[in-house]
Parts: sequence; C-alpha cells; structure tokens
Amino acid sequence: MKIRQIAPATALITSISMICTGCGSSNKTADGGEKPVLKILSKYEPFDPNTDPSVQRISEMTGYEIEYTLLPKENANEKLMLELASGNDYDLVRVDSNQFSQLLGQNALMPLDDLLEQYGDNIVKSGSERAWESARLDGKTYGMPHEEGRDLENPYGINMKGIAIRTDILDELGLDVPNDVDSLYETLKAIKEAKNIAPLTGLGGFEDIIGSGFDIPGAQWSIVDGKVVPRIKLPQTKEYVSFMSKLYKEGLIDPDWSFNTDENAKQKLVSGNAAMLSQLWFWDVPTMLESLKQNNPSADMKYITPLNGSDGLPNIAVSLGAGTYDVIPKTSKHAEDAIKFTNLRSDPDTFVKTYIGEEGKHYEIKDGRYYPILPAFDELIERLKSMGKSPGHVIDSTGHTATVTPFDAEAMKYVMEQMVLESGAKIMYHASLLNTYVEDGILKSVELYTKNGIISVSGKIFVDATGDGDLAKMSGVPFRLGDAEDDFCQPMTMNMKMGNVNIDKIRSYMKENTAEFPGIEDKLHIVDDAQRLSVDGFVTIRNNATASGELDFGRENKQGIHYIYYRGI
Repeated sequence: MKIRQIAPATALITSISMICTGCGSSNKTADGGEKPVLKILSKYEPFDPNTDPSVQRISEMTGYEIEYTLLPKENANEKLMLELASGNDYDLVRVDSNQFSQLLGQNALMPLDDLLEQYGDNIVKSGSERAWESARLDGKTYGMPHEEGRDLENPYGINMKGIAIRTDILDELGLDVPNDVDSLYETLKAIKEAKNIAPLTGLGGFEDIIGSGFDIPGAQWSIVDGKVVPRIKLPQTKEYVSFMSKLYKEGLIDPDWSFNTDENAKQKLVSGNAAMLSQLWFWDVPTMLESLKQNNPSADMKYITPLNGSDGLPNIAVSLGAGTYDVIPKTSKHAEDAIKFTNLRSDPDTFVKTYIGEEGKHYEIKDGRYYPILPAFDELIERLKSMGKSPGHVIDSTGHTATVTPFDAEAMKYVMEQMVLESGAKIMYHASLLNTYVEDGILKSVELYTKNGIISVSGKIFVDATGDGDLAKMSGVPFRLGDAEDDFCQPMTMNMKMGNVNIDKIRSYMKENTAEFPGIEDKLHIVDDAQRLSVDGFVTIRNNATASGELDFGRENKQGIHYIYYRGI
C-alpha cells in the first residue's frame, strides 16, 4: 500500500472538548459581569448537543450557557453560507477545511491573534506548529484547528470509503472483484450486457477509489517535486476524466451520477437497480446488505478499496493536518467570550473531568492507562462468580470486542433481586402499568393493576423498565418506531440450547477454515485463548442454506442469523 502525505493544508488540536479545573459553574465574568449565552453553529450530529450530558457538563464547568445549532446532513455547505450571509450572530462555528477556505475567501472570519494572545494560552499549547500554520493567511490566524494526524507506520483504518459491489452478480457472471482500472471497466461492461441495471451508481464528484487506479491520491492537493499542486493540475487527472467520460458515454455509470443524493443512490443499490455504489462508508455495507436481502435473499456484497495504480499498489492520501476548525465570524457579538470559553474547555484536566469523571470514583489509572470503576456491576458479577454462575470477563472469540461476560440468566435474576432488597427498596410483584398522570409536562403518578386491584403510585422520579417504553409513551414522550427509512423494528433474538457439542473439534475447524470466520481471520490465537468459545461464522454454510431455502428465518430477512454461540463443556 502506498500512502501519500498531502500538503499541510489541514491540521488539528484537541481544544474542542476540554475545560479548566476549578473554574466552577459561575456565570460571572472576571470583572463581575454576566457571562453571555454563546451561540455555536456546528456540523451535523445524530443527537441534540443541547441535551447531551457532556455538553451540559461543559456549560456547568465553564459557566457559559451554550445554544447549539446543527447544520443539516444534506447540503451542509449551502446552509452554512446562508446562515452566515443572513447575518446570524454565531459566536463560534465548526467548519471543515474546505468550508474554512471558502469563508476565508469571502472575508467572513475574524482574525484571532490578539484574542489568543490575551485569553487563549491553553488553546495555543494544544496544537503543533503545522496545525497553526494551516489556520493562517498572510500571517494572521483565522481559526482554531483540530489536529488529526495519522500514523504512517501503522495505517490500519485510514481508508474508510470504497465501492460496494454485488458479489452474487459477479459469481453469476464468473467475474472476480475488480482491483484495477482495466478489470473495473471489463466488469462494468459485462454487467451492462447481462443485466438491465446501472453497473455503477454514485454521488458525483471525484471518485477517490477509481482515481487511485490513475495514481491520484484522494486529496485535493499533493506535493510534487517540492511544490503544492492542486489535483486538477496533476497530469494523470486528465486520464481519469477521460475514463469517467468513457464510462458515462457507454452507459456504464448511472446517468443520474451528478444529481444523486446519498439516500437515493443507496436505494438504487438495495432495490436491485444498480450493481455497484461508490462513495460508500464501510460501516454502511452491513445495513445495506440486510435491506438488499429483503428483495433478493441470495444477494451478497463486498467492498472495493482503492484500485491498484501503475505499480500494483493503491494510492491513499493521509491527512497530517487539520480536518476541522473553530472559527469566529465577523458577525459574532461575543468574540472575546468565545475565546475564553474555548480556552476553559481546552485544559486537559478538564477534558478528563468532563468526559471520564473523577479519579478514584469513576476511573483509576494503572500503568498509565485509564480503567473505569464500576462497583455495582462488578459486585453483581463477583456474586455470580462465587455461585459458579458466571466465569467473569472472558475473551470474546468472535473478534467483535475484547471481552464478554457470560452469566446464568436465572441466577442473574436472583442476585439482582437480592441487591434491590438489600438497598432498602420494595418490590411489587405482578403489577402492570395502566395509566399515567402528567401535569405541566411532569409525570406525577402512575396507575398499576395488581392482584389487590388498581392502585396509584406517586413519585418524583420514575424509571421506565417496561422493556417497550410504555411508561414514556403513555406520558406523552415523543418516540419513533423502528428504522427511520422503513419503520422496521429489529426482530427478537432467537436462542436454542444444544448438548453434546465437541468444542475441541469446533476450535480445530475454525483454525482450518479461517475464511468462514471473518471476525477472527487475522487473530486466530483467541480461538485457543478463549475460555468460553463463542462463534460468529460458518459463512458459506449459512449463506448456501439461506439461498437454497433450507433455512428460512421468517422475519423479512432484514436481520438474518448472525451469531452461533457455544457455551462450552
């Protein structure tokens, strides 16, 4: 694998999530004035930062109340420019490197040098000179960069995007997964001739995975002979453009390539109207495969990483600079407080207190590493271990996580009941929720049906342990049922017990047929190390049985069988 270092047009520091120790929760400034409410515009997140506990903790420790606004998932750039052009007085804005350059070009950002010198000592110490250099223009600093350097010696995980490809179609046509430009072209042609679908769909723009086959790393700028050169001026870019034009003219890529959104491009693949999808994050593949199998149970999918270039190796760009910046627009009304707030959360000790907790209470340090303190959970497991009902934390032989904690379900119920009684709480058995009484948005009491009839229970705090969120729903809490795309709910996990399993033979089979167990293919030692053998695999057997109809799970195949567990001897 070739890894190309791009120009230091990006760099980053850790200032976004740190605070100062001992700063307390005062909302007073140093001169005794009231601290203003700061308005922050940030990138899309799948949660509301205004209600996030860690964000609330930052406000408590800095004394600054924060009002967050998020950009949308789609068309974020357009929304960002519209928000700032309309005069909205945001005090801090989180932008990526491209947005940073665009705002600089529009003269929309405030220079920060004087403010950083006066109030930003923690911020300045948080980043490298490379990071700060990327945030400057004509000697002035316009952003607080967030450094995200990669380890060139250990590049695992650098590549996260690729092309999803229907391998069941490849198998049907006797094709291999393409790994260079020529094999990609031949594969697209064969699919077009045999299938009445788009061979390749995507989201438009430069396609990094294909560009790699022309020796173009996935970066907008490269260092060539000591000079910073934009991608458009690389000599091989002309070859790439000609190739993509050829694919379009021959009908080998989706005619809507330049107009697709993320969602409709995915829909074309899962509905069977395309054989490949570009610009896909690797973590999207399992979910899309599940949706694809709803329409075609025998379908399968793999992930094409960057194509091999002229020397037989892929070309991958690695950012050693900043990917995001905190900037202050010229329209901000509280620039000084924005820097003071950022400086408060930039103290490393405050980061620990905000996101990890207090030493000795929430975590302990051993050999320079942080370990959580979980007294209640550990007490539960220790009790089960003493009863012989749990081995404790043991190696996870599926490869999905470091350890798992098996337990006897009935013993767990017994121990948890004992711990509740020991705490002084009372348990009311055979009680069902009937109704709730809410006043001014606050749950005041609940009605329960018991063996003794209907009773009312009031309280200040209610914990919904119904399993289905009944208490929350009946109290008027907004909710969504199932997936956002189709309201589909995850099916119940089905379990069975099987006796007389030869665990030693299973271990031997796993080591001799590594491809059948992709989660541990590169770490087979855990097969022998695991005290309790858990298996996620038998891929070929499982897929063949599903395709032939021998196995039918009867649950729309949205989530097929995934784990096969062996509890051991």
